[in-house]
Amino acid sequence: MNKKKRIASVLIALLACSLAIPANAASSGDYRAAGVNIRNSTGVRRSRVLGAGYPGQRLTAYCEEWNYAENSGDWFYHQNRRTRIKGYSLGRYLRVDRLVPHGCY
Repeated sequence: MNKKKRIASVLIALLACSLAIPANAASSGDYRAAGVNIRNSTGVRRSRVLGAGYPGQRLTAYCEEWNYAENSGDWFYHQNRRTRIKGYSLGRYLRVDRLVPHGCY
């Protein structure tokens, strides 16, 4: 395959990937429990608590990530709409209205 064809196929693949993920992939949601910890990273062993979320405060979820080291489940990177604190919370304590991208890079 010549160089121009390789470049064209890479550009087509990049275009297809960019069309597959919406530009605004964030999702609305809320907290399922009172005092849900919002942490600076996934997991509980090596993270610190930045704040807490409560039902009714609402949230905006940006992405989700699995914590393989602790095998603790899905963590969502989100922002508490009332306090404006951004961080990670365990997915079982959140209600997210629609899918968000997997992998917070």
